[in-house]
Amino acid sequence: MTALSVFCAGTVVFLVPRDLFLPEIRDVEVWFGFELRGPAALWTAPIHWVIFALGAWGFWRNRPWILSCASAYVFYVALSHIIWSEVSPNGNGWPIGLLQAAIISVPGILLARASREFKMKRIESGIEIRDYRGEDSDEIAELFHDSVHSLRSEDFTAEELEAWAPTPPDYFHWRTRLAERKPYVAERDGIIVGFIELEDDGHIDCFYTHEKFQRQGVGSTLYDHLLKKADARNIHDLYVEASVIARPFFEREGFRLERTNRLERRGQILTNFSMRLHRPG
Repeated sequence: MTALSVFCAGTVVFLVPRDLFLPEIRDVEVWFGFELRGPAALWTAPIHWVIFALGAWGFWRNRPWILSCASAYVFYVALSHIIWSEVSPNGNGWPIGLLQAAIISVPGILLARASREFKMKRIESGIEIRDYRGEDSDEIAELFHDSVHSLRSEDFTAEELEAWAPTPPDYFHWRTRLAERKPYVAERDGIIVGFIELEDDGHIDCFYTHEKFQRQGVGSTLYDHLLKKADARNIHDLYVEASVIARPFFEREGFRLERTNRLERRGQILTNFSMRLHRPG
């Protein structure tokens, strides 16, 4: 992943001055195999920069979507070579384009295979999703507390984190709450690694993963399970009050921002975002 991130970042460094300062390059951009010239080329060049910059970030952060997206982009480039070779005055005909596309497709195939293996590892990672049990309450209370207090210091002050998740956890409150909400629980090797709550009106409330199991597919696996349960319960509209940390996850899942909320809690002002997703029935 690191090597691919460096490659993408290096491509950005290479493309930006080339597209800005070399006239013979600056005046031509190729999209879907067709050449754009003049102002159209100049205005669309930054899209390529953004694509590779996102690739650098995605590979560096090991985002779950990056392998499949990178594979799709490689196949797009391969298809573009076939079209360009046929329609461009500078092309050498579709047979040469087909040969070029076949060569370019090799890394696309490797990326697609890696994406499938990544998904299978997530499935085979030993994560079991089950219903809540009464004896889970104290462990979930501690997971919530530790997860909140592990958040990045640049996003929250220590006082805000303490207002959000007081120390020590209120175990009685959590036992009462969880007995009522009955969340879905993610467990691996006998350890609770995450939980999520779904109310009858489609409200997603608590959604947390263990601080030591971040970016290991726990959240995605929990959310996929919640969607299946929502279908079984005939729940089509989902909504959530997402923290600044959780907001990108829900945006990737298609949730739309409705409003920004600022709440007073234990003398601190905390911000979250009301978001909603309509799923066809």
